[in-house]
Amino acid sequence: MSLVNAALNDRWNSVPLLTTLYTPSERKSLTVWQITPDEMHISTEGGTEMKITRSAFSASLNYLLEQGHVASHPCAIASDQLRSEAGPLCLAARDANSESGGTRVITYVLPILKEMGLVEINSEIPNTVWLT
Repeated sequence: MSLVNAALNDRWNSVPLLTTLYTPSERKSLTVWQITPDEMHISTEGGTEMKITRSAFSASLNYLLEQGHVASHPCAIASDQLRSEAGPLCLAARDANSESGGTRVITYVLPILKEMGLVEINSEIPNTVWLT
């Protein structure tokens, strides 16, 4: 089992349901309202409900691990609705979340990973993230 899978297995169910979390920019909130073995269901501040696959979380962590993004070498989150403007971390999560049809999910994945204690986020512009 990979390091990423082991970390997710250990902490997947540790996210408290109905707790308010904030996007990396701290401008919008989200709530995790259901956790299954393969996905998390969230509601955004605007009332949109979304499923985020476990694969999106794995892809995000794998990208950060493979690129060596730790506190001394943070990763620019570079999230954008337009694929052409999105950075590689944003695209990794988006592409792995196959049911989203290409929807940006990194802004929801990262606060949940932070709640799990797996990443830290700097909300100053440009927003950055690194493995803990």
